[in-house]
Amino acid sequence: MCIRDSLDGVIAQSYPNIIEVLVADGGSTDRTRELAAAADARVRLLENPRRNRPSGLNVAIGEATGDIFVRVDARTVLAPDYVERCVDALELTKAAMISLSRRVRITLSLIHI
Repeated sequence: MCIRDSLDGVIAQSYPNIIEVLVADGGSTDRTRELAAAADARVRLLENPRRNRPSGLNVAIGEATGDIFVRVDARTVLAPDYVERCVDALELTKAAMISLSRRVRITLSLIHI
């Protein structure tokens, strides 16, 4: 599995209000930058100078502009309705955070080291 598979899964989400996809790259050597740039206009590449997942997550959270933040590891491929199910669960439960296998804007963040 590579970053391309993960990005493809993110871009293919059925949820209509995804406004941005943040890729926090920690200096990877697997063409992450090139693939992220070519993936979709909503993809924005961020520098993760500390080169670890927690730091990449913090960088992405700091840059996010959406109302909901969905964290995705770069070696993860989401089901096409993953974000939609997460948002539904948030709205139904009024929880502050949901971890699951319509009105809000979404930020998806891929953390890659």
